Amino acid sequence: MEAVFQITLSVFLMLLTYTLVLFVYLFFIAFIRVIISPLFIEDYYFEEEVGGLLSKGIFCGKIFLISCVMYFYFSIFIR
Repeated sequence: MEAVFQITLSVFLMLLTYTLVLFVYLFFIAFIRVIISPLFIEDYYFEEEVGGLLSKGIFCGKIFLISCVMYFYFSIFIR
């Protein structure tokens, strides 16, 4: 039983790490596009792309929060 518990915790920890990295990466790319692109590009056709990046980042953030809740649930209440 302890082995299953440790495997479950490690899977949730990997999911937390992956979604956090993806979340930060997507928001960083969106930030670069919003702040720096207008300085060098005359036309503003990148707004749709930035909106897509932000929605993906918000989705990753939701997965991250759900993973946090599940991780703490398994680590605190199941033991």
